[in-house]
Amino acid sequence: MRFRARCAGVALLLLAAGGAGAQVRTDPVRAPASDTLAAPAPDLLMGRSVRAFPILDYDGDEGLGYGFLAGIHEYGDGRQLPHAWNLQTKVEFSAGGKRDISVFFDDPEALGPGWRLVVRGGLERLVSAPFYGLGNHVPFVAALAQGENPDFYTFGRTRIEGAFTLHRTLGSTPLRLLAGAGFTRVTVAPVPDGEGTTLLSQSVRNGALAEGEGWYNHLRAGLVWDTRDRESGPRRGTWSEFLVEGVPGALGSERTFLRWTFTDRRYLPLGSRLVLAHRVILQGVRGDAPFHELSRIPGSLKEQEGLGGSRTVRGLLHARYLGRGLAVWNTEFRWSAGQVRVVGRDLNVVLSTFLDSGRVWDSGPRPADFLQDHHWGYGGGVRVGPTQDFMISLDLGRSVETGTQFYLGVGYLY
Repeated sequence: MRFRARCAGVALLLLAAGGAGAQVRTDPVRAPASDTLAAPAPDLLMGRSVRAFPILDYDGDEGLGYGFLAGIHEYGDGRQLPHAWNLQTKVEFSAGGKRDISVFFDDPEALGPGWRLVVRGGLERLVSAPFYGLGNHVPFVAALAQGENPDFYTFGRTRIEGAFTLHRTLGSTPLRLLAGAGFTRVTVAPVPDGEGTTLLSQSVRNGALAEGEGWYNHLRAGLVWDTRDRESGPRRGTWSEFLVEGVPGALGSERTFLRWTFTDRRYLPLGSRLVLAHRVILQGVRGDAPFHELSRIPGSLKEQEGLGGSRTVRGLLHARYLGRGLAVWNTEFRWSAGQVRVVGRDLNVVLSTFLDSGRVWDSGPRPADFLQDHHWGYGGGVRVGPTQDFMISLDLGRSVETGTQFYLGVGYLY
């Protein structure tokens, strides 16, 4: 059984302190109720919020992790929602060889009202990326990752990527069209340290899989329906999207394949403090996609990786199951517990309990199997922060296979 622990207390303490040096500028102010702002929301923000804090965590695969998270939220006069623009940067390293540098930029009115631009890029190097095989019933035998082959279920992967997406709102409706493009360069080391053997190296030798190195450049189009009352920690509304991503050889890609992704999120208030948040993801991949692309789950704003781990089924090992079809189901109750004052700062506290499940298919999703052979995770968590836009999250997930796992991050799962 693999155990993953993250030292959340350090990051939470730094955030609570406001940082004694961690906060670069003062918090944005609440927008006043006046004739210049028609019916402002109670938590409408103005001005600029700049924050940065260090990361210190521990991961059973990567060892001790360290780095920093930094973000700038420009709210302007409060007229542009959810913000005038937002820039986030993450730099993280680990003793186990992880290198993760990413940048995310979001401008809801980049080309004028109704035109939203999202740009992201990054470099990720993993010495021990997980690989357990393809399919919904691949076994995990802990004894195979001991002795001479401690890295049996891992491989080395370096990914360099960049992408942009342009959204266009259709009139006064909640519907948006989107289009975008991006590039990805992947290199693979079937045996991370060059010694022993791994499941991936065995699969490559017997011809079951190819390493799949090279360029994977894409074009993307989709539809988004968004009626949330706010984007960060919504209390009510629907956020649904259907995306189609093509990776054609004409763009210099090593292989040609097509991926479609449907994501539906619903938020239902159950009183003044309690919210029921639900999410369903369905995805299918057709064509000659390499194994490392099967775990990617595109989104209209950010991408995720599954099935398993902190962003899909909490309690399962990260990327535990891979397939050309994927389904994820999340149900979460979120309770606003109020505020706590720490070192002169008011911090919002949100408690949650959740039930996650998911499965994969060798080909595409089959409706007859949607409710069968799911892998389950459950648990609870807490989010603490000065605003809904900047919350530190700590989730504890459990599953039959792995016991308890801890996840430290920023914001909400969905």
